[in-house]
Amino acid sequence: MTYGKEHVLANYKPAEESETKADPADKVSRMLKSVHANLQPMIETHPDTKFIFYFPARSILYWIDAVRLGEFDAYMQEETELTEFLLQYDNAEVHFSQNDEELITDLERYTDTVHFDRDSARLVLERLHEGRFRADKENYQTIIEEFCNIVNNRASDPVFIKSLSQ
Repeated sequence: MTYGKEHVLANYKPAEESETKADPADKVSRMLKSVHANLQPMIETHPDTKFIFYFPARSILYWIDAVRLGEFDAYMQEETELTEFLLQYDNAEVHFSQNDEELITDLERYTDTVHFDRDSARLVLERLHEGRFRADKENYQTIIEEFCNIVNNRASDPVFIKSLSQ
């Protein structure tokens, strides 16, 4: 598999700007229905099992496209609702590897907008083990806000956007 900024950008077509924003209500409703049907029974029937959930470190291009398509806020609402649901269980952990700004902005590590290399996978696992981006009831909103700031700052930074084509 080929990795690197040049490869990613050669195969990347930026999303067109959308005039409308996605309504998060339907997306969140469908997600919660699935969570209640699939995850909730598993978490509740296995109280001695520790479940580790994480939001993956997709590249900044993925998230910039979500902003352009008007879907970013819906994604964040979905992540917030899912996190709030999961954090009510003592046997569930939630981690936000997507908050690793150094990783998600380094396109040399990716083969496309979502798949990173083995070294990056090891790095994500190490940081999960360290608990670097672990959410709890007190900090999850701050973690999500920090991620939103990372994405919105990069998506609106003309110097950064220009650097993606160089």
